[in-house]
Amino acid sequence: MFLCELNDRIHLQVPEKDLEARDGFIYKPILNPCQSSPCPSNSTCQAGFGDQGYRFVCPHGDICQLDFIAGKESLCGSCYKLFTVPETWSNAQAKCRSVGAQLVKIESAVENDFLTRTFPKATGSSGVTYWIGLSDQVEEGKWTWTDESTLGNYTNWGRGNPNDQSGNQNCGHMVIGNGFSFGYRYRFTGYNDGEWNDFRCDHPLAFICEKPITYLFL
Repeated sequence: MFLCELNDRIHLQVPEKDLEARDGFIYKPILNPCQSSPCPSNSTCQAGFGDQGYRFVCPHGDICQLDFIAGKESLCGSCYKLFTVPETWSNAQAKCRSVGAQLVKIESAVENDFLTRTFPKATGSSGVTYWIGLSDQVEEGKWTWTDESTLGNYTNWGRGNPNDQSGNQNCGHMVIGNGFSFGYRYRFTGYNDGEWNDFRCDHPLAFICEKPITYLFL
């Protein structure tokens, strides 16, 4: 049986002299995963949690406004909101900007999974799709986010996409569900929840906005 003693100080605050020998205990050095600074700069790293050996703790005094939902752990700097009234991609981005946000920028599997879990398809529906902030409208084949950054190492395209079917699919959306249709022309089959597809930018879809969290300094 092993006993791990934890305190509320981070690793840089614990000098070697604080490690004292005690009867019945054997002290061995361990690798502190927080030393590599894996957490966002606005969060605290706590060692000894989860499969990865650490967890993020978001700062106190933060707030998401206008019914936005706060991200968790590594996403604690962002707020998210689903808008269910369908808009074209451009109108969706304009709506996001009107509330100080942008169409969501998905930079990791953690973020993609968070969105899939947080904004699932409606009960009883077979599927739904949401605009995300990804498009190649400026240059065909060069996918960029609404902040003009290029598509990074993380992608989650489904079914061989983007394929620019019919030569007019230039905006990205997230698919949740399988085997559902839009009208008589578009049918989505063979997708895993949260996978991306390229689609006509002028087709109205629901959409997810993302904005930075607001910090309250008391």
